[in-house]
Amino acid sequence: MVPMRDGVQLAADVYLPSKDGLAAAPGRFPVILSRTPYDKEARDFDPPYGWIRDSVHHGYAAVIQDVRGTHASGGAFNPLMDEGWGEHQDGVDTVAWLVRQAWSDGHVGTSGMSYMGATQMMLALTHPPGYVTGFIEVPAVNQFTESFLYVGGAFNLGATLPWAMMMSRDAAAHLPSPQREAVLDDLASIPDLDWDGKAAIREHVAEWMPKFFPFERSAKGAQTFAQDAQLHDQTEFTNHQSILAPVDAALGVKS
Repeated sequence: MVPMRDGVQLAADVYLPSKDGLAAAPGRFPVILSRTPYDKEARDFDPPYGWIRDSVHHGYAAVIQDVRGTHASGGAFNPLMDEGWGEHQDGVDTVAWLVRQAWSDGHVGTSGMSYMGATQMMLALTHPPGYVTGFIEVPAVNQFTESFLYVGGAFNLGATLPWAMMMSRDAAAHLPSPQREAVLDDLASIPDLDWDGKAAIREHVAEWMPKFFPFERSAKGAQTFAQDAQLHDQTEFTNHQSILAPVDAALGVKS
């Protein structure tokens, strides 16, 4: 657990290079950090294990952390508001903790896409000691522009409703009892909500997405989306290898 300045503990998994696959190799290593609200142990939602495997094989310490108020971490979830400044500075505190560890060489880089890209941007703006680089993919920032939360001036339920539904049960579990029960009661009122398979969320996406993103409604758009998904699957475990060279340079590692 990683302690924050207000005493809240955030859960993080640390993966270190190893010579035999059992014990950590001796020495101090540059660190690659990813901070996620989607469960650091999940294998079915933006799986992190490709980059972790590649990173440790390449001589890095890899760290993945549940952000505040999600899964194994303490506190309450306040999306993208507790990263780099304000009352809670969880990204800054996490980097400071990593720099102090005996297995760290004091150089920290970050990686991740979407929400994990946004946590990097919030952190990078603060320039914390030890933070030297970030590999930021499609970050979920600029949320009030014409592409995410609002489209044509209209609130984009196609993006916000499924995401809020997906996050609500876990976020509620970290709230005080009255608030938690209120959220769970609301969720219970939604008929046929399949939390394991997230079928209801997929249905909402299918219903709302074409209304706000006409390209995805077309046959060409559907084909392109399918091709993109296939390409992502094919490159999941090799993508980070292709960017390790510039990260090596930033962190001072010899390939």
